[in-house]
Amino acid sequence: MRVSFVQRIVSPRTTAGPHLQRISDARPFQSIGCDAIHNFDVQKATIVIFEPTPLPGLLLVRPRRHQDVRGGFSRLWCETAFAAAGVPFRPSQISVSTNRIAGTLRGLHWQAAPHGETKLVRASRGTIFDVAVDLRADSPGFRRWFGLELTAAAQDALLVPPGFAHGFITLSDGAEVTYAIDVPFAPSAARGARYDDPALGIVWPRAPAVISERDLAWPALDSRARQPSAA
Repeated sequence: MRVSFVQRIVSPRTTAGPHLQRISDARPFQSIGCDAIHNFDVQKATIVIFEPTPLPGLLLVRPRRHQDVRGGFSRLWCETAFAAAGVPFRPSQISVSTNRIAGTLRGLHWQAAPHGETKLVRASRGTIFDVAVDLRADSPGFRRWFGLELTAAAQDALLVPPGFAHGFITLSDGAEVTYAIDVPFAPSAARGARYDDPALGIVWPRAPAVISERDLAWPALDSRARQPSAA
C-alpha cells in the first residue's frame, strides 16, 4: 500500500535494527530559489529543497514542482541553488542505467581518492530503493548506511558525496536511474563492496533477482584497510 511519505531507513550506531524516519518529520535545512525560471515569479518560487539525512554530507534533494493547466515544471539541478546551499555541485557527465526487471541490484560502488565523485542520483522511470554507505574513516557516520525509495513520479534525488559507497535495487520492471556526476569516471579507481557485506548490515526491501558476477566478487570490507575521507 502506498503512503503519502517516503520511508527513509538509516542504519543505527548500535547493533539494533534499522531506524525508520518519515521525511515529513525531518525539517529542510534550506530552500533555495533559482533565477531565470520561465513563466514563474522568481520572488515566490522555491525551486530546490535540500534535506539533511542522518549521515553527514548526504543530502536529499527535492525539486519543487509547479503546476498549471499545461502540466508541471521542475528544476532538477540549479548551480545557483546548490552553491547558495553550500553544495557547489557542477555535473561533468550524466549517465543512465536501464534495468529490465524488478529486483535488479547494482552496487555497492565508489571511486577511490583522488578520484572521489559526487553524484546526484534519481529514478527517471519507475521506483528504486537507493542506498549510500559512509566509508569515511574520520566520519561519525563511518560504516553506517542510509536508504530510501526514489520514484520517477516524486523526482526526488540523493546527493552522494565522495567517500560514500552507493547502490540500488529496482522495485519495478523497467526502472531507469539517472546519475549526474561531477568528475570523469576513472576505471583504475573503481572500488566496490558486496550488497550483503555483514560489516554493513544493509536491510534491502527484497532479495535481488539479478546481480552481476562482478558485484558478487567484491571482497569483504573487513578484509581491507579503512577508506580515507576522500575515497
